[in-house]
Amino acid sequence: MCARENTEKKRDLVKTTDGSNTGKKRDLVKTTDGSNTGKKRDLVKTTDGSNTGKKRDLVKTTDGSNTGKKRDLVKTTDGSNTGKKRDLVETTDGSNIGKKRDLVETTDGSNTEKKRDLVTTTDGSNTGKNRTPIDRGP
Repeated sequence: MCARENTEKKRDLVKTTDGSNTGKKRDLVKTTDGSNTGKKRDLVKTTDGSNTGKKRDLVKTTDGSNTGKKRDLVKTTDGSNTGKKRDLVETTDGSNIGKKRDLVETTDGSNTEKKRDLVTTTDGSNTGKNRTPIDRGP
């Protein structure tokens, strides 16, 4: 029994990165190093200007480069963009962290972004716990 030259595969041959044929029926695209990978995805520019074959929209990141993320940008504590799609709230130091929780007053009068009700504890302070205070006696 001799080996047959034809394998009877009904697929088209494409050139791979090393110039050989793999029998894959996918379109070739240019990769970052200029070679072909056989992926059928659109190319987008990455942070270093090369192509990755990702089919995502580009947005500006904190350093002004593109990451290929498809999320909306919001301002962070340092005024830069993080690509997070959350609403901004004021924190204890007056900066924005991108959390979508309500702010409540804590024991020292600052905001903790906890979404719990405040109750008075045995020493008269607020802990942010959603429990009923218990009188433990003297």
